[in-house]
Amino acid sequence: SIHGAGLTNLHFMKEGSHVLELHKEPEYPEDFFHAEFLKLSGILNIRYLYQFCRAHSQNKNIHESDIIVDLEVLKKNLECLPV
Repeated sequence: SIHGAGLTNLHFMKEGSHVLELHKEPEYPEDFFHAEFLKLSGILNIRYLYQFCRAHSQNKNIHESDIIVDLEVLKKNLECLPV
């Protein structure tokens, strides 16, 4: 899922499930990775992966920018998840 409030649905996932978060890559050193879903996944015993993605527009914040997903990286990340 793309980073955002929709990931709060982790609460309804079965223990041992997997989630992959697509997150806008940081632009500046003062930017940070929003780790709340990583923490929530750990509490709920859900395997969490993330992938940084380039922003379509660099001058927008994480909630206002479209992201460009590198499909090769996405494929590799999905291959890390068991079937």
